[in-house]
Amino acid sequence: MKQVRNTHAKTEILNLINDSDVALTHSDIQKRLGDLCNRVTIYRVLERLENEGAIHKIVNVDGVVNFAKCSGKCTHEEHFHNHVHFNCKNVIQ
Repeated sequence: MKQVRNTHAKTEILNLINDSDVALTHSDIQKRLGDLCNRVTIYRVLERLENEGAIHKIVNVDGVVNFAKCSGKCTHEEHFHNHVHFNCKNVIQ
């Protein structure tokens, strides 16, 4: 079994996702982290967190990948989410 590594970048990215009420894109995460790490590191951390069952990814209708927190029972093989993700077509102001 692979060892779970906890780096500062991984901890900060997981905190961002866990504290968010909406799914975040890679770009959202990169903006919020500032200069903490580069975009490649963010991609690697997101992949690692998904493999560990900590987050899941949602691809919207435009092909943009978003990341959201997982419930405590998720694994890489199976995610247990009983909710839907919507994509708005119109913004009401």
